[in-house]
Amino acid sequence: MNRYRGIMKWKKRECRRRRIRSCTKSEGKIEICMGMFFCMLIFLAVLCQVKLLQYQAIGAFVEDSLAAAGLASAVIDVREYGRTHTIVVESPESSFEKYKEALIYNLALDAGMQSRNEEVLLGKVDILSYQIFNVTGDVVTVYHFQEDGSLEGTESISLSQAYLPDGNKVETTSVYSKVGFYVAGLNGERIYATKEKSVDIKGDG
Repeated sequence: MNRYRGIMKWKKRECRRRRIRSCTKSEGKIEICMGMFFCMLIFLAVLCQVKLLQYQAIGAFVEDSLAAAGLASAVIDVREYGRTHTIVVESPESSFEKYKEALIYNLALDAGMQSRNEEVLLGKVDILSYQIFNVTGDVVTVYHFQEDGSLEGTESISLSQAYLPDGNKVETTSVYSKVGFYVAGLNGERIYATKEKSVDIKGDG
């Protein structure tokens, strides 16, 4: 009997050791999995932050390019400015081509408006809107252009009621434009984005 009791005690101790070893192995696997999971989360967070900074940089680049193109297209009527000190765009009908040429140069596009630097923009850049707001006294004459550059129409409104499409109040002769373009997403997919910018043309006072 004593011999059987000894065997039973030994078996119980051996079972406990096996359970302890099994638990230790399981806990070790859980810790490894949790560590990998947190590393993955940190990696994704860093990747998202880097991508966000990249989008902000692209947005600022496009916005600056729109502002420069808008200013380049606004060739003022020097005679009118000399006579009345009023700033108006001399030939709104021909301004679109000047705007397009400046945009192509500033955004590094080819003649077909395709990006030549796909690390920044992907594919074709679309001119979604181009408008000129000529201010003469208390009257604003708005020139609306279609995407192909043809003049869609004009309208005259009171200066007190004139607002640009981006919500800014019209105070002096201004140019507004909006473009659409593709950027690369996290998984390499193409994401369509838009950017708008208005610039006002001011004299020396």
